[in-house]
This record gives sequence, structure tokens and C-alpha cells, in this order.
Amino acid sequence: MPALSGEDIMEVDNYQAIKEPNLKGKIGGNAVLRIEMVHPTVKGAENFSYQIWPVEETRTWIAKLGMPTLRKRCWRTVKMIPATKTPLLLPQ
Repeated sequence: MPALSGEDIMEVDNYQAIKEPNLKGKIGGNAVLRIEMVHPTVKGAENFSYQIWPVEETRTWIAKLGMPTLRKRCWRTVKMIPATKTPLLLPQ
């Protein structure tokens, strides 16, 4: 098994500590039977939902509404601070 990165460990901890207990009803006493996704602000999908857990049905969204065209983000230009050749001295 490959070593886990710090991010992977955080996700495992997040799942074990928060997600799994909620899904299985260990918090609040009621298990989740299914998770449905809705997107009320997407034109044409105002009254459409699809299941993502325990059965992944994202394909129903794609079949009905297609894949979204992603617009290129127009980020503002940022100032670049020139790199210094002086080493950063850390307190000892």
C-alpha cells in the first residue's frame, strides 16, 4: 500500500470522524438512506435531482442537461515581487 500524504490522512480522518458517523446514524440517531444533489440555480435543472450515494447516478444529470461548458476564468493581473538573492535568515 502506498504511503498516505498529509492531505490523504486529513481526508481519512475527516471521513472517519465526521462523514461516516453521520451517514450511519451514529450522530443524531438517523442513518442517511441516500444523498440527492440539486442545483436550483442552474437553468433547466430547477426541479431536477439525482442520487450520488449509495448509488452514483450523476449520469442522469449528464443525460438530461449535458456536460457544462467551462468558461475560461479571467483572473486579474497580479504584481510579482522580484525574488531576492539574499537568503532568508530564521531566528535560532
